This record gives sequence, structure tokens and C-alpha cells, in this order.
Amino acid sequence: MESGGGANNASTSNDKTNYYSWGPSSVLPTLLWLDADRLDQLGDAMTQEKLDLQRDVVRNERRQTIENAPYGIAELILPRRCIRRGTPIATR
Repeated sequence: MESGGGANNASTSNDKTNYYSWGPSSVLPTLLWLDADRLDQLGDAMTQEKLDLQRDVVRNERRQTIENAPYGIAELILPRRCIRRGTPIATR
């Protein structure tokens, strides 16, 4: 994939992880195969150790992007303070 000009990455939010791949059209079959293979093997390959590792990754991202950033913690506090419970936009 990389040798053909493609790449992949992931991002996390409160309730999901987004995996994404990109590259020139010539690597599209490879990108689709890699994503299909990853999803096909996900259930069989999942272990508690891997889940714990991913939790650590998310905790580290939170420290870097929220807890160690000026006013970053406001990103966690403001939604809870500004959005009433029971409204459609409320997350909890």
C-alpha cells in the first residue's frame, strides 16, 4: 500500500474509532482488500489484551489532546453543563 502511494490512519471519539485509508486509484483494490481482511478477522483476533492495549492508546490520546492542552478539559465539561439531560442532543 505505502509503496503505491497509499496510507492509512485512525481517529477516536467518545464512542467510536474511525479507520480510514487513502491513496491513488491504482491502490484501491489493495486498500479494499486490507480493510475487508481487517474486518473479517476482527472477531476471531480480538482478545482482552488487545482491548486493554487500545484503551491505553485512547487514554494516551486523551492526555495529549485534552488533559495536557490549555483549556482542554473544557471540552469535557462544557457539554455536560450546557446541554440538558433528556434532550435529543444530550450524550447521556
